[in-house]
Amino acid sequence: MGKRSLENNSEESGVFNLVAQYYDLLYKDKDYEREVSFLNDIISDFDPTTKSILDLGCGTGIHDWLLARRGYKVEGIDMSEQMLQVARDRGAHYPNVAYRPTFRQGTLENFHTEERFDLVVSLFDVVSYLRDFDGLRAFARNVKASLKSGGLLVFDCWYGPAVHCQRPGTRIKRLENDVIKLVRISEGHFDPNRNRIDVEYEIFLTRKLEGTIHTFRESHALRCYFEDELDEILGQCGFKRIFAQQWFDRSAPSVQSWSVLFGYQAC
Repeated sequence: MGKRSLENNSEESGVFNLVAQYYDLLYKDKDYEREVSFLNDIISDFDPTTKSILDLGCGTGIHDWLLARRGYKVEGIDMSEQMLQVARDRGAHYPNVAYRPTFRQGTLENFHTEERFDLVVSLFDVVSYLRDFDGLRAFARNVKASLKSGGLLVFDCWYGPAVHCQRPGTRIKRLENDVIKLVRISEGHFDPNRNRIDVEYEIFLTRKLEGTIHTFRESHALRCYFEDELDEILGQCGFKRIFAQQWFDRSAPSVQSWSVLFGYQAC
């Protein structure tokens, strides 16, 4: 799990506000550099003149600063103001970036942009937080309005065939740095009739200096999608699919591909 923080849900916003300061520790093993390099390859193949990128569900902004370092002009939108503040503060580590990313609050279903972008991305399975077709349709319409003619939408989401085959279960993640120690227990519950997944997290956080332990819970409500569902809804909103592939090797999706990367062009 990761950047999932952009659905119109005030309770979920509070969850991400609470964990914003520990977010990067939770996902320290995520290879953002490799993902941005792969995304840059997709851009080079599709339209090497791409300059402007909108990132929906930007989280703490790591993708955005890495893209900006490559010369792209990036705007990030996220539901959590605390996440956005971490993203803004991250700029101190990138003093030589010419086009510094801008960050603002918004949701997948209700965001609006003044300018049109060459590329819209929504990574780390954020789209799976859209639990029904109405939400997906609203997202697609907003993206279409934000893209230049012929622009590209790239997103990943939980892939229906893989979720049905593998099924969510219980996992334990243990992490620590110089300041905190964190244990996260996740328990997934899958409704195969509605393709919905509810993931309950219990997090135990120890502050090393104080020796205090904090416990809190998160609830994540997601949906897995099938290719024909995405094609139909996005097609209704003026998109055509140009690829569905696995990260990094561009191979076709399979029942082992929990997260699949999709590309849709605005017609």
